[in-house]
Amino acid sequence: MLKNHRLEWELPGGRIEPGEFPEQCLQREIDEELKLAVEVLRIIDAQVFEVIQGKRVFLVTYLCEMMNEDHTVEISHEHTAYGWFTRQDLYCINIPKAYVHSIERGLAEEEVK
Repeated sequence: MLKNHRLEWELPGGRIEPGEFPEQCLQREIDEELKLAVEVLRIIDAQVFEVIQGKRVFLVTYLCEMMNEDHTVEISHEHTAYGWFTRQDLYCINIPKAYVHSIERGLAEEEVK
């Protein structure tokens, strides 16, 4: 997770560039924001989310597999910190409910397998 300038924790991501597929966008954004390589596996969730009052975004959450074996992270200027969290941590940190919903949905799908 990444801490934004509003002091909220969020998942990496961003806007799609012209000619880019959503999965390519996510791979690029994760590389830019964290210097991590990922394989995008599948969509977990999609919802409309109010980022700040009056500004809504369409949030699509994907399950990814990290390709960096050493898990070394280098964050960009877009964020102030990064962290690895447990499921229980999600209820103790400043994180929008939309992200918690998506993460819980992804974890539930993985538990079924």
